[in-house]
Amino acid sequence: MFNALLLTAVLASSTGSHGHTDGCDCHHFTPQNQVEKLVLMAWKKADEIQIDPTRQKDLDRDIALGKEYAKEVDKQLKASKNEEMIKRVQKIGAEMSGIANSTQAEALWGDTRPSKFPYEFRVVEGEDVNAFSLPGGIIYVYEGLVKYVESDDELAGVMGHEISHAAFRHVWALQRKSEKLQIAQILAVIVAAMTRSKDATNVMQGVQLGAQSMISTWGVDAEKAADFGGFQYMLKSKYDPTGMITMMERLARDEKSRPSLDWGIYRTHPPSKERAQDLIADMEERNLPIHRSAVTTSFRVQIKPGDAGTVEAWFSGHKLYTFAGTDALARADASAEKLDAFFDKVPQMIEVTEGKGQVLYNFRPLLDITPDDAANLKTSVQTLTEQTTKTIKGALFTLGYRIWG
Repeated sequence: MFNALLLTAVLASSTGSHGHTDGCDCHHFTPQNQVEKLVLMAWKKADEIQIDPTRQKDLDRDIALGKEYAKEVDKQLKASKNEEMIKRVQKIGAEMSGIANSTQAEALWGDTRPSKFPYEFRVVEGEDVNAFSLPGGIIYVYEGLVKYVESDDELAGVMGHEISHAAFRHVWALQRKSEKLQIAQILAVIVAAMTRSKDATNVMQGVQLGAQSMISTWGVDAEKAADFGGFQYMLKSKYDPTGMITMMERLARDEKSRPSLDWGIYRTHPPSKERAQDLIADMEERNLPIHRSAVTTSFRVQIKPGDAGTVEAWFSGHKLYTFAGTDALARADASAEKLDAFFDKVPQMIEVTEGKGQVLYNFRPLLDITPDDAANLKTSVQTLTEQTTKTIKGALFTLGYRIWG
């Protein structure tokens, strides 16, 4: 008889904590006996992607093409020597590609049929905030991108995005849409653009009209499809999909405010508010909380030691408050947790008011202002309350600008 505990786990996983409905979220269930193990294996087997032998020939061609053009990429780019980065990228890449190979994600654009590839993840030298994939699942990640991400969740989002390009066979789809271009020409353009090859100009001139069509298509259809594909893979993973949102928001802001930075392919396809908003809508549709503080450092309250035994709370590069007294650290830690939850809601400034020795959010205590804190700054409790209320409102303004631009 089908074990009731296993049935409960399977039924629960059919909706899942993330709201997805495809497949058994088996990694959250531990079988207790041989029967449960057999049933669990059956569910895993049923969830595996089955590839038709005829279709496998197409996938094999993708793999062969990817290997061929990877040789050219490897001539142009230097492999990273940073073992820590390499291990991190390969570990997260393996987790995300394993999900891709066992999950039939919805492809908004590209090849909607199942695909499985022997994914490879290669880290290369360079400060570009960039990653790209070749057909068949060879994915390159620049050291600059690994430095730029603020969490494994953000890096997993990038991996999911690039894996989706390969899984949805976007180069193949692009060739079908631009019949005048051969796959070899498309790949030549991609390799030239990504590696900054000296031959890039000649290649681009050689297929100028087709390249323009390619860039237009890739920029709109393929990128959105890869965003949504990566999002679906994130839902199956241990990573928080909020990382995709924060990465997109930060890239969009930095592209706008720091144009001197070298953004690689993002120079021609800057991340947009629209793409970030699409991801937010995907989260809201599934009733998933958006916890920016959990996946970034820039959106998280930082607790730092201050002068004379005080403890400071910082947010987005600005000091919010200084705690004093014997319980300063304990109060700072408790306040940081409360402030993180507050900033995650991205409230309106009008919702923050001053009370009697308290900063209020929706008329409820957000931060207590103590006599020790006021004495440390040689001011009154009420004056410090007024100043802190203004500071927190200013932090909300900065937060809104960083999110919405």
